[in-house]
Amino acid sequence: RIEGLLRKEQAGFRRNRSCVDLINTLRIILEQSLEWQSPLYALFIDFQKAFDSISREAMWKALQVYGVPPKILRLIQKMYDGFTCQVIHDGALTSDITIQTGCRQGCVMSPTIFLVVLDLLMRMTIGRRKRGIQWGMHDRLEDLDYADDVCLLAQRFSDMTHKLERLSEFSSKAGLKINVRKTKEIRINVPLRGPLVVDGGSIERVDSFQYLGSNVDTQGGADGDIKSRIRKANGSFVQLYPVWKNRNISLGTKLRLFNTNVKSVLLYGCETWKVTVVLSRKIQAFVNRCLRRILGVWWPEVISNEALWARTKQSPIATDIRKRKWKWIGHT
Repeated sequence: RIEGLLRKEQAGFRRNRSCVDLINTLRIILEQSLEWQSPLYALFIDFQKAFDSISREAMWKALQVYGVPPKILRLIQKMYDGFTCQVIHDGALTSDITIQTGCRQGCVMSPTIFLVVLDLLMRMTIGRRKRGIQWGMHDRLEDLDYADDVCLLAQRFSDMTHKLERLSEFSSKAGLKINVRKTKEIRINVPLRGPLVVDGGSIERVDSFQYLGSNVDTQGGADGDIKSRIRKANGSFVQLYPVWKNRNISLGTKLRLFNTNVKSVLLYGCETWKVTVVLSRKIQAFVNRCLRRILGVWWPEVISNEALWARTKQSPIATDIRKRKWKWIGHT
């Protein structure tokens, strides 16, 4: 029942929704803003320890607002009553510490409770007046949310300031605090203005941002993200050097590790990429270099790409990206 009451902008912990959906939506917004020369403010909110900081009163109020029956609500409250923990200090356990805030770690209900609180918080922040960006003929998109990873959207500085002030006000009442140092903003096609300010601190304006693990920037496109993915995948590959050099480990095991630990890092979010021939060659060159290291093929020894892929049971990277795109399109 609660699932049907949550805002469509919220994708966290929900069936048939993923980070890729939000990354793709944000890329479209950035690219369309550049193409149509329309102003855009995108504010990436970071809450300090959100899961552990939400007040219990805010939790009970949100569950009540979303129609949780009183009997069920009392049972949930009982689960939280008398909840304590201990920590080790100087080699000894401390006495019991009563936990009075936050959702319980490891509880299957915690993600749902967390979403309900955040959803109510965002409803109160947005209010009835629409201050987001144009989304279709008659709709406006106010924000993109993946659990507590909130991206506020606006086309005017005054609208973004208003939304930020309301979010700060209502989040503080729920026990949440905006981390000014980690909160960033991207602006496109807007006049020079001062920074956004919250809780007495100025929010840093950036040209690129790591959104849900994927790099987005003011230039649009996926060039920056692809370069970032190659760097991260290379870091994962380097960490496994002892495995690649170990002759006692079978080739099949090495390739499974490559696919799960390196290739998955490389292709994260590739469903949202617009891959040109140049970018495809750059990605393929990295993959081929890794595969040659795994096989122990070093210069001046030569092996064709086709033979390399056949020995390692790999497909061309363009084919892999295409398959993942079609799978994602079919899923959405």
